[in-house]
Amino acid sequence: PQAAAGARYAFREVAGREGDFAVVAVACAVATGKVTLGFGGCGDFPQVVEASTVVQLDADDIASQASKQIECRSDPFASSAYRRHLAFTLARAVLTESGSSHA
Repeated sequence: PQAAAGARYAFREVAGREGDFAVVAVACAVATGKVTLGFGGCGDFPQVVEASTVVQLDADDIASQASKQIECRSDPFASSAYRRHLAFTLARAVLTESGSSHA
């Protein structure tokens, strides 16, 4: 997500070892009325999901909706189901960390 004045940010990743490419990485930007999540490692290219927070949504709801919208691939390192689970778990973590548990 692109930096914006007044927004809050967080980033998390899971890798096999420190310094390895991430199996899944999630970045988050929370601004007034909008949440942007960037996912890496899930599919063949980085993916961005945006959610409006005009209606109060909690971190679980936003993470669940976002993780269902992205493409997740299987490879020798992780199945698509495991990548989707990590995408949800990391998205929930960055949303909570950025102070948007009730964005």
